[in-house]
Amino acid sequence: MRRVDLMSEDKGRTLVVVSAVVALLMMGAAWRVRRDVDATVKERLQEVRSGRVMWTCRDCPHGFLVPASGEDGPRSWVRLEEMPQPLVKGVIAVEDHRFYRHSGVDVTRTIGAFLHGVKNWETPRGTSTLTQQVSRTLFLSRERTLNRKFKEALYAFALESRLEKPQILELYLNTVPLGGIGPFQLNGFNDAARGYLGKNLSSLTVSEAALLVGMVQRPTTLNPKTRPEAAQKRRNLVLRVMHQRGAIDYGQMESGQKAKIVAATLEDAAPNVHFLQLAAREFRRSYSKPAPVEAELTLDIKLQKAAAAAVEKGLARLNRRKKEGQAHVEAALVAIDPRTGAVRALVGGRSFAESQLNRALSQRQPGSVFKPFVYAAALEYGSRYGALGPYSEVNDFPRQFQFAGKRYEPHNYGGRHVGRVTLQEALNRSLNIPAVRLAEAVGYDKVAHVAEAAGLTGVEPTPSAALGSYEVSPLMLAAAYTAFANGGVAMRPHFVESIRNLDGRTLASAQSSGKRVMRGDTAARMAVMLNGVNTSGTAAEARRLGFPTAGKTGTDDDGWFAGFSSKLVCVVWVGYDDNRDLGLEGAKSALPIWIEFMAAAHRLAAYKGAEAFPDAPAQNAVYHVDPPPTPEQEMMLLFGVNDAQVIPASAER
Repeated sequence: MRRVDLMSEDKGRTLVVVSAVVALLMMGAAWRVRRDVDATVKERLQEVRSGRVMWTCRDCPHGFLVPASGEDGPRSWVRLEEMPQPLVKGVIAVEDHRFYRHSGVDVTRTIGAFLHGVKNWETPRGTSTLTQQVSRTLFLSRERTLNRKFKEALYAFALESRLEKPQILELYLNTVPLGGIGPFQLNGFNDAARGYLGKNLSSLTVSEAALLVGMVQRPTTLNPKTRPEAAQKRRNLVLRVMHQRGAIDYGQMESGQKAKIVAATLEDAAPNVHFLQLAAREFRRSYSKPAPVEAELTLDIKLQKAAAAAVEKGLARLNRRKKEGQAHVEAALVAIDPRTGAVRALVGGRSFAESQLNRALSQRQPGSVFKPFVYAAALEYGSRYGALGPYSEVNDFPRQFQFAGKRYEPHNYGGRHVGRVTLQEALNRSLNIPAVRLAEAVGYDKVAHVAEAAGLTGVEPTPSAALGSYEVSPLMLAAAYTAFANGGVAMRPHFVESIRNLDGRTLASAQSSGKRVMRGDTAARMAVMLNGVNTSGTAAEARRLGFPTAGKTGTDDDGWFAGFSSKLVCVVWVGYDDNRDLGLEGAKSALPIWIEFMAAAHRLAAYKGAEAFPDAPAQNAVYHVDPPPTPEQEMMLLFGVNDAQVIPASAER
């Protein structure tokens, strides 16, 4: 017996030791898990805070829906005190009415749900607190497993130990996933208000707040755009719960349930979407410090609305011409402050809901809107015969140009030639052969240099460059044209004006960056010459604006107009996405949109009072691009014979 007792005692001691070791291992594992959770919480909160961006501009604080650009991309952030009370109270009433009485996990609610599940043989549902939902959003996946629920609880406890309740609530309201529309991932109620209702949070009604609160449960199936009946039913339930829990009174509940749901279109939700894509990209490139910030954009919301309206009106007119089944004509518009390079408005297409392509960045042949850079090179450098001015003359004869062992034979629009013509008249009438003659006389390399300096990359020193054969984007062209409106200095375009911390201290600001492209007197002469295009040339329709403007039409397969006043540069492109020929010159496709926009801009105080272009002293008119025509050449002009057959380009040199 004694032997048996000893054996039992040994087993007992062994069991105690083993139990102690297991307990220590479990405690160690739990401590390591908690330590890892704490470290993850600290790191992730830092990431979230570094992505806290409040986007602002003149007249539109917190009014932006920013396209999804990766999980940790900059998002619009609203402080808790700026959130509407019906929304805050609705979230607490419906999602976690014991929020202020638990430490991350609502034990009472969890046990009750567990017992209900056991009794009814079903998986317990609806036990996650707001803190647990934040934990799931920031740290975990949405899989429904016990392991995930266990981790969710650990993260919730860690959050509650690090943050105050208002901070957790602010995190929730700004990060809770609320579905997506088009390219937008809607995280937080500010995004949802913009995306689904086209409104800022500050203007939400009680009914609209309840609608958004109800969407937390199932954002896709409760989308008011696609499932309005389901969204309304859920909203009414949320209003009833809010009333039962004292968040609203009976009258608010009753009127809220009767309110009609008005969902926004994508254009209503994000009329600035192409601008914001570029602004978010610039922000990520220029600022990455881990701190919540406020980014002030260069966007002028009133000007942006005018741009969208002008494009919509112009394209409605153009698309009435299209045949059934034919693709829509598209357009892009870019408006820049020529003194700073600040992009004030940008439209990248007809409908973002149908196509997310940003045509303000699309590379297309600019045609004759490139010609001012040829003329600028001529005024800047002169020709082999001497200095040039607006009243210098050039031959408009049919001509083949020899270059790199090949012949290049341009033609004027309509096939007509006018003989001897001044540079001003050649520009007014957008004559092709004089432009190529001018580029040859000045030097193709100098034309390419001026264009490159202005920001038009990829232009080669060839005869065809004079007619805009190398592709540029509307944004590039608008920035390049600032040189004509800004005394010869081309400004680099930018979208973010400044970045400040939440106390108002400036952390970074846009430094207006420009590059001198031409002398001031050259730019002044070019402004006067381009003003001539808008008063008596291909863009004479612009005279009806009633204030001084300058610009140039362009026609390739597309239609272009690039122009400016003393206060604003604007470029309009019109065409088909598949590069088909539009069949309309720029004066009839792009110019009407430009005129509509500039008229609206001039009604705004910031762009009113455009100054006249001062007359610049003309260069001596006796200098010519090339020698006066001989009698034989005059006869060739009359009978339509190509002068290159008699006088090769090499002989003229």
